[in-house]
Amino acid sequence: MQHCSCTARSILKHAWIRNLEHSWHLRATLEWVSCSRQSGDPVAVGEMVLVRLNVTGSTVLMGFMMCDEHGCNKMELWGVSEKHRISFKNFVDCGADGYGGVQTAKSPSIDREFLPSFLLVLSRHDEVVSLWLQEAPEAVVTLPISREQQRLYIKDHWMESLSPGSFTFEFLEDNSWRRECFNGGWYNRALGACSCPPGFDGLSCEIACGPDRYGAACARACSGTARGCRRSLLVWDCDTGSGCKICAAGFHGNLCDKICGAGQYGSGCFQKCGQCHSASPCDVYTGRCPSGCAAGYHGATCHHELTHLIIGPNITSVSGTSFSGHFYTTPENLEGSEAVMYYEVQYKLVDNMEGQWVTGVLAHLGNSSATLEAGAGSVPHFYNFTVDGLRPGQALDVRVVLLDRQLQGFSAVPHVRVTTHGERFIFDLTVFEVTSHGAKVAWTSSGNQTFVVRYACERLLACPESCFHSRDWLFVDGRSATLTGLLPGAVYNVLVSSSKDELQRESASIVTAFAVPDVLIDPVADACEACDTTSVAVGTGVVSRTNTSATVQWTPPRDCARLNGPHTGYHWQLLTISCPDDGCPQRSGTTRSTSVVLLDLLPSTLYELRVSLVNTVGFNPLLYASIYFNTCGIITN
Repeated sequence: MQHCSCTARSILKHAWIRNLEHSWHLRATLEWVSCSRQSGDPVAVGEMVLVRLNVTGSTVLMGFMMCDEHGCNKMELWGVSEKHRISFKNFVDCGADGYGGVQTAKSPSIDREFLPSFLLVLSRHDEVVSLWLQEAPEAVVTLPISREQQRLYIKDHWMESLSPGSFTFEFLEDNSWRRECFNGGWYNRALGACSCPPGFDGLSCEIACGPDRYGAACARACSGTARGCRRSLLVWDCDTGSGCKICAAGFHGNLCDKICGAGQYGSGCFQKCGQCHSASPCDVYTGRCPSGCAAGYHGATCHHELTHLIIGPNITSVSGTSFSGHFYTTPENLEGSEAVMYYEVQYKLVDNMEGQWVTGVLAHLGNSSATLEAGAGSVPHFYNFTVDGLRPGQALDVRVVLLDRQLQGFSAVPHVRVTTHGERFIFDLTVFEVTSHGAKVAWTSSGNQTFVVRYACERLLACPESCFHSRDWLFVDGRSATLTGLLPGAVYNVLVSSSKDELQRESASIVTAFAVPDVLIDPVADACEACDTTSVAVGTGVVSRTNTSATVQWTPPRDCARLNGPHTGYHWQLLTISCPDDGCPQRSGTTRSTSVVLLDLLPSTLYELRVSLVNTVGFNPLLYASIYFNTCGIITN
């Protein structure tokens, strides 16, 4: 059963920010979302309607119907959770109940995760209505309607062949949402769309045309020569509501003959570059960063911040060598976009403002595969942490940074200040020259004596298996040590103490680099039926074969501790063992699946398929599992 839930709600976002006088202020914003629209109300020309769809079942089949007293035209939304796929179908001349009619179009499937809540946008332009997912504006669908078909109805259209799609929906006020327009575009409410400056296109002006191109679908050329759009003065329906004359993307000046300066791009060079890696300049025509985004930013122009905390951690206890606290990941405490997977508690000395932040805790958000994104996710909202091995009498700034799969995070987040107590005999423990299997540590001490260096693996970043076995200790007479035999992609705790006084100690964390996997896949048990009585037996892992094809299947390794990084797929290489004199070319590829179908093989031929594991670093070409098989047919000597 569906209904429209239209109630006034307030969302209070707050953040405690400490100012220079160490007083505390509460920053708050109050946003109202109300609703007066009901199913069956008319949609005016130029009006946009925002609908939140809350899905409680595994299947959705619903119709957005534009109706008059004679009948309806409709757009059907199809969604199935198991397939992670959403599509739309258009029908005309439907009955007043939405059934019947003639299908006129079907959109390509949108590859999107099937979330429990969607935002859909419907916009009317005279005799056409458009519908799209708020998170996928590039996949807009349009439906022709008559001028009389003004009333919008939303109806469940599930069929007996599908599971009933259980959902509710609610209309949101138009003033609670605006399409975000990029690259200098502005939201034209009359059109219900973004008005894009010359050199950009798309529903959100997210498509950059590049040099010498502008207009709808970037189809128009300024000159068609190497001069491009230099000295071209173009007309744009700008945010003043009238036609404005502006230089094309990449140029400025009275004659539009001056190229954009460093840090600028776009039409008239009015746009500022995003956060490019190593502060490199962006492309003056498109705004894209040639070397990628700086840590904590993403998007085509690196303007978007990665998901991060609004409120910093709350410190609940402090001792001479440690502090404990917690933080929240509730929706009200998150900003930014894109999924994050880890959290890192960092600290640094207050009197060393230019110093590096030190890792105190690095751990998963939820389990080893969970991710978190602002406005979504099912991971826990409350996290406790403890950082120990600190020096007494030190003032520290503490912050929590959320990290993505590549251990990158938005670091301009709030921090709090703590102070430990007492004096420390060992201090300034530093970690350097960290590799995937080793690291060096050094420290300062006020006396000459023997030190004990202990290190132990706390967790693997890409595997829930225990790594406690990777631990060791050594005696050192100097003030530095080299640690070897570490596991890749792991978090280690290093503790340096005095051999005379165990309470005099200092600790630090080491995060080793990811490395290529050093573990093999497991071929599945032989499930292949014999081709004929003359063919030889197939190897384990071959589940079917003909004279020109074979299907090979395997399973991931049982021990994930040696994956050495987040697993991304498999690399395979096909070699022909019994090859004719004219030679047999090798084939290779990558797949995320645990099987591969090999076609266009030679009959009665012996093959070797080599399969290697792939992670975010790559794969080891010298480490692979070999699966041998013959294609069907009579083998001749």
